[in-house]
Amino acid sequence: MRNPRAFLANRVAFVTPWLDIGGSERQMLLLADHLPEREFDISFILLVREGPGAPAARASGAAVHVIGFPLREASRWGLPVLLLRRVLSVVRFLVLVRRERYAILDAWLYPGYFLAALTRPLTRVPVLVSGRRSLSDYKENWGVFRRFLDRVAARWSDVIVANAQAVADDVTLREGVAASRIRVIRNGVEEPLPMSPAVRSALRDRWSVSEDQIVIGCVSNYKAGKGLEDLVTAAALVCAAQPNARFVLVGTGPLEARLQELIAGNRLVGKVILHGEEPDARTILGAFDVFVQSSASEGLPNVVLEAAAAGIPVVATDAGGTGEVLADGESGLLVPIGNREGLADALKLLVSNPSKRRHMGKAAQRRVRRDFSVRLFVDSVAALYRELSPAKSR
Repeated sequence: MRNPRAFLANRVAFVTPWLDIGGSERQMLLLADHLPEREFDISFILLVREGPGAPAARASGAAVHVIGFPLREASRWGLPVLLLRRVLSVVRFLVLVRRERYAILDAWLYPGYFLAALTRPLTRVPVLVSGRRSLSDYKENWGVFRRFLDRVAARWSDVIVANAQAVADDVTLREGVAASRIRVIRNGVEEPLPMSPAVRSALRDRWSVSEDQIVIGCVSNYKAGKGLEDLVTAAALVCAAQPNARFVLVGTGPLEARLQELIAGNRLVGKVILHGEEPDARTILGAFDVFVQSSASEGLPNVVLEAAAAGIPVVATDAGGTGEVLADGESGLLVPIGNREGLADALKLLVSNPSKRRHMGKAAQRRVRRDFSVRLFVDSVAALYRELSPAKSR
């Protein structure tokens, strides 16, 4: 555990909306736990609320500050009150950053990097790192003024960190940021402990799956862009050819009713199971025999990294940085986005071939150990902070 009283040369604050248990939040918590404690004093500035990861942040010795920025409250408070509360939240952010005299603000996600950059002339923070951890498809519907401010925010950041080369290329293409100002630091993942036979059996019993059936698992929010409708269609093709195949979809979201309708319409009840939300899906990965991701857009998908770290063979769409995790045909199988037949064919290949599943699972695990270890991730971030540290110019 980090000693909060140790002498620290650089005060670093992670700026993010909240500490929910998501991929980026886990990466921040890894850094809070593993960055050298005599070099870096870590704080979290949470713009909206705490989230379930806040206790872990405090347990690492990091300070946690909540700004309380109001989001969807216009109907409750009225627009004038909402705007006033937002202005007051920005003032609280300004006061906090100036009072705490951070050497580095590391703003991980939108709107955190947006706020940190646009207020920089007032906070006067010496170093600002802005993060990009997904492709920026969501910005396509932004208006001209918002796009302009986003470009200003990028320009006022010292470095933009992308978690995949695909994300870095996207930043250059869509935001006009020179490649020299972007640093690619890929996520780190902890290798899980092997799942006990008793826990595996209990999970599969919950899904009414026997040990001789092949469970194809997917962890994803039930929402547009995740390709889950394509996946259910592909599941029908797989189950028709491989009657011992079963699909388990872990998540929740607005498409749940639509997925239930597709499952019923394709006569897949009992063959495609909607598991629902899981607080930490890493705890159930060991009950899967194959992992599948069908997304249309990704940055560097943490769930694919976690499945690979668990030694589970992966079939995934070639979205964003997924191909930077999996070597097609060696440590996984990649299929074009939206290709339902290709997805089904890749899954059928693994369902029918136990030796290929074992080979690909082990190859994926070796690749993650080599290229996506926590140590490599932490060392890369620490090296960036040292390079940018204002203490170097004293």
